[in-house]
Amino acid sequence: MMSKRIVLYSNSIHKLQHTIRAIPLLAWHRGSVWDSIRPFISLDNLAEIADLDTSRFYVAGFNDPAIQSRPELYDLFIDVDTQNFVVADHAASDFGLCHLHKSIANFLMEAAGSSSQDHQPLIKGLCTKSQQIIEKLTSLRKDDGDGQLYVAREDLVDLGKNADVFMYNIALAEGLA
Repeated sequence: MMSKRIVLYSNSIHKLQHTIRAIPLLAWHRGSVWDSIRPFISLDNLAEIADLDTSRFYVAGFNDPAIQSRPELYDLFIDVDTQNFVVADHAASDFGLCHLHKSIANFLMEAAGSSSQDHQPLIKGLCTKSQQIIEKLTSLRKDDGDGQLYVAREDLVDLGKNADVFMYNIALAEGLA
């Protein structure tokens, strides 16, 4: 949702693809979200790495564990197999964990670990979580005096520790700030 560079790793291509398919649902309301998906990237393919280097945001899948040692390629690294994630040092200020991050991450990890082939609960859950965040931000918009509505960062400080930064980054990505 925040227009970041997300890398997912798994030994299992099936598990990797299953999880990558779910990530765009966090921004389902944006029509172009599928353009940012890179389902499988090889660290040995220089053209694919160059594409990542020039992209502002993406979700990319890898099955080479060496990707974790390449933080210049990601803001957020998710190990699907161990259900752990790492925030790159350069992106730490944008990813200070808050209750919203933990809620979404736990939901995704539970879904990734599920053996169910029914994707509807995952889709519905992610769409609902995304819509709740957008509705919260929309309710906080105010007039800037020119008739334009926007979300001010200072109006988000009451959301809790680190939630203000998270929500403001989403507001920026959604064009609400």
